[in-house]
Amino acid sequence: MYGYQKIGNFMPFSIPHRLTCESWTGSDASGFSYDVIPGFATTSRVTAGSSAALYGHSADARWENDADVTAAGCNPAEVRDIAYQLIHGEVGKRFTVIFGGGRKNFIPSTATDASGARGLRADGKNLIEEWKQSKTTGNAVYITTGGELAALDTSKIDHLLGLFDYDQLPYAADVGNGQNPDTPPLVRMVHYSLEMLQKKEHSNGFLLFVEDGNILRAHQENKPNKAFQQVAHYSMAFDMGHMMVSETNSLVVSLNDVGSTLSLPGYPERDTDALVSAGTSDQDSKPYLSVSYATGPGFDSYYKLPEGRLDPVTVLQNAATPAKERICSASVPMTAGVNGGEDAMVYASGPWAFMLSGAYEQNFVAHAITFASCITDVCGGASSVVLSAATVLLAIVVKLFA
Repeated sequence: MYGYQKIGNFMPFSIPHRLTCESWTGSDASGFSYDVIPGFATTSRVTAGSSAALYGHSADARWENDADVTAAGCNPAEVRDIAYQLIHGEVGKRFTVIFGGGRKNFIPSTATDASGARGLRADGKNLIEEWKQSKTTGNAVYITTGGELAALDTSKIDHLLGLFDYDQLPYAADVGNGQNPDTPPLVRMVHYSLEMLQKKEHSNGFLLFVEDGNILRAHQENKPNKAFQQVAHYSMAFDMGHMMVSETNSLVVSLNDVGSTLSLPGYPERDTDALVSAGTSDQDSKPYLSVSYATGPGFDSYYKLPEGRLDPVTVLQNAATPAKERICSASVPMTAGVNGGEDAMVYASGPWAFMLSGAYEQNFVAHAITFASCITDVCGGASSVVLSAATVLLAIVVKLFA
């Protein structure tokens, strides 16, 4: 789990040792705070690592519910799980808008969610109901479908929680044409998030974090067509956010937090499918694809004993799966591909954008945003923040001047 420092008075808190109960006991995320109005939208579970770093403090990113904490040998009454921190933590409970998946971590194993699946909590808590009860002032609304989201009048809502799936949200390639009709696209989540956060009463500014974790997930599954379509899905959400804020008072930042082991070898024809021949090996006289991965589940489909490497074009031609589900070759067999080691690039536009252009340590990005938005004692003359991010493509929007 990422260790963000305080985005308020910017007080650093201790980074726990992974998988040790003692490192968490007696500490939480209350050491940092937001002086602006925060919110986030993600295609992942709202308790997954990238989003959880906004409000949580944990010795392991997998401790998303109390049963996970118990399974690790810790006492969940002392070591609070991530879902609990989002609802009851000093930082988590300040979020005005929360969009994403992961209902399973908020409801008990004795109850079912909107899909009919049972929750994972062993403590009997229904954190969704507790969230509703905790909002004693203003109008708090909980939704589970894209239809409910589209019908909202945000001017009459003060707190908004949308959990649109039992687990992470489905891929963009699996939404539409009758598939997953209740899943809202990320672009719509961004639109309603900004409607909530840009209200006139939020004069101190706001922070919006937007993540598309499905990009990374598709790469880990060695499915480039799904990954590329997910990038387009995220791009539309980013464009929506960029359109709804003004560059005269908003810093817009785009970055990735990790790379993949995807490579693009050879010289394929332009305007062709991602999985086509890009050339022929001078060693075995077989073609190679225009896309490949170093690790992942694609190994078994393209390498057999005793033949060795198979003709990848023939493998694809004989595949019974639709194009979006086709996997490409991987050099090392793994259940899921690992992340790559490329530098995370940062791009920005708007006030103070010159501070972010190139490759940086991730912690520098948070410092730059804090400086630009003037939410510490040392600042560049600005007044507030808006943040957005994605798991392989991240975007950050920072509102600077009132």
